[in-house]
Amino acid sequence: RCDAIHVCIQTVLADDPMLTARGVERTRPLLRLLLDTNLRTPLSSKLVQSAREVPTRIDCAAIYVHSEQAGRLSSMGVQIGGLDLQKNGRLSLRQMLSSLSPDKVSHLLEECGPTLAAGFFEQGFGDRLWVVRSPRRVEDVTAPSAAEIPPSYAVTGRVELAGDTLTEYLNTESPAFFANVPSADFLRVVESG
Repeated sequence: RCDAIHVCIQTVLADDPMLTARGVERTRPLLRLLLDTNLRTPLSSKLVQSAREVPTRIDCAAIYVHSEQAGRLSSMGVQIGGLDLQKNGRLSLRQMLSSLSPDKVSHLLEECGPTLAAGFFEQGFGDRLWVVRSPRRVEDVTAPSAAEIPPSYAVTGRVELAGDTLTEYLNTESPAFFANVPSADFLRVVESG
């Protein structure tokens, strides 16, 4: 049901995901978005290798837009976008979101780790949050801690799925917030789950 899925370079380097909707019928193509400040995305990554078939955009620091790496990625079908760096050294999420065409992207899925999640929380950009928790603990001491969910996010639903727990939160400070009830998407998961 999403128009675009967004990850950061750490996800690509660690997992090499495809970021495609498999096993579902889509009416519009899914746009794959990647934040990669220094344009480190490997040419051998699944995202790059499939960029001619699935729309893919990598947003990097504006100084890398005309680099050799940007040229190589572009020649493989990747669209390159340049973003400003903020004072904290991170790319501007506001600028990235503003660059998305509202007639093509009305529902963006952030598949993010704690750093990117914290950036969205700090700037108040998330309307809805789904957290999947497993009863199994990650015992790796190098695993990052989850981002802290701000108090403005209210729990609207919780369901057990194959031993994991899916909890939905809605941002009560978002202009898209209407009521403290589960979203239609969450109810579909509950019905099918």
